[in-house]
Amino acid sequence: MIDEAKKYLGNALAHSKNPVALISLGKDSLLLLYLLRELGASIPLIWFRDKAPQETFRVIKEWGLTLYSYPPAVRYKVENSVVSEYSIGDARLPVIRDISDEGQQVGTNTLAYFHYSFDTTFYGYKASDEISLVSRTFEPEFQLGPTRMVAPLYHFTDDEVLQMIEDFAIPYEPFNDDALDCSLPIVPIETFRQRFSL
Repeated sequence: MIDEAKKYLGNALAHSKNPVALISLGKDSLLLLYLLRELGASIPLIWFRDKAPQETFRVIKEWGLTLYSYPPAVRYKVENSVVSEYSIGDARLPVIRDISDEGQQVGTNTLAYFHYSFDTTFYGYKASDEISLVSRTFEPEFQLGPTRMVAPLYHFTDDEVLQMIEDFAIPYEPFNDDALDCSLPIVPIETFRQRFSL
């Protein structure tokens, strides 16, 4: 399975002019990053968070990573999750995080536009991922604004990802970065799903 994922990733890289990877340093994106490194791909890494947690510093240091970050265009609450929308050209990418009982103040950031010049965006999505706000499974590839979203780990399960992290001695540090403040604007789940056709 890992060889198939590497072959799929290599083929997608070969057909990309300006690729990028979305990295959270959780288990899925770490395995994706490991595969990129195995293929000798040196591409930009975008961190879709406000700051990297302390637990991730070890892998950043050991692998000599440089992560680029920018704030969301808007952030709001839907049921028990916080949605941060990031500008991808004239499209929006929703990043969903659960709310902790001990939330930290995050406020609401606004950003009018982010110039997203990448034609291919790799990310650690799997078909087995369950997201409470989303009522469907995404395809392994789809177009989002100016970029092609590509999920090389699409056919993996959580257990398979964790097993490969152990097998390849990937420096993974489990952490919970989902502590968010609950005092954000509230959007009904029906409105959110209609906005993104979910």
